[in-house]
Amino acid sequence: MSTNENELMLRILVDIQTKLAEHSKRFDTVDGRLAKIERRLDEVHETLYTSFGIAGHANVKTDMLQRELEELRDRVTRLEEKA
Repeated sequence: MSTNENELMLRILVDIQTKLAEHSKRFDTVDGRLAKIERRLDEVHETLYTSFGIAGHANVKTDMLQRELEELRDRVTRLEEKA
C-alpha cells in the first residue's frame, strides 16, 4: 500500500473511533435517562398498587358496614313489630 492509502485508512479509522466515542457518550446519557424513567415507573406502580389496596380495603369496609346497618334495621323493624 502507498503512503497516501495508509494515511487515508488511518484517517478513516480515527473518524470511526471518534464517532464510536460520541455514540458511547450518547448511550451513557440515554441509559441514565432510561434508568430514571424506570425508577419513576416503579414508583408510579407502587403508588397505584397501594392506592388500589386502600380503595379495595375501603370497599370491603363499606360493604361490611352496609351489612351491619341492614341487620340493625331488620332488628329495629322486628322490635317495633313486637311493641
